[in-house]
Amino acid sequence: VFFKEIIFSILESSSSSFEHKWIVINMLEKICEDPQSMVDIYVNYDCDLTATNIFERIIDGLFKVAQGGSVSDYGSSAAVLQKQRERSMRILGLECLVECLQCMVDWFDDISSSRPLPDGL
Repeated sequence: VFFKEIIFSILESSSSSFEHKWIVINMLEKICEDPQSMVDIYVNYDCDLTATNIFERIIDGLFKVAQGGSVSDYGSSAAVLQKQRERSMRILGLECLVECLQCMVDWFDDISSSRPLPDGL
């Protein structure tokens, strides 16, 4: 419920304020830094056919943030500020995606070092 009703409603809404999205993405960054949390989210939600795909929606939402939108250029200081804020948001979204990938690598390294892989893998 927390992710569905609060996090995703802010992250996926075009009407959410910059500040709200910034807070949500910073919170997601903290989650993305923990390999076990990311794996647990995937296993407990995305692998359950009756549950919402939380991991998928996190990655998709961060991808859309990192991809960014377009800001009209009117030459005003407000437009310049908006461009700077959007750029910061895109960088933060990209950093979160990198954190997700890195934590998956870290989790795999931890698992593979604790038990050897079968021959051929």
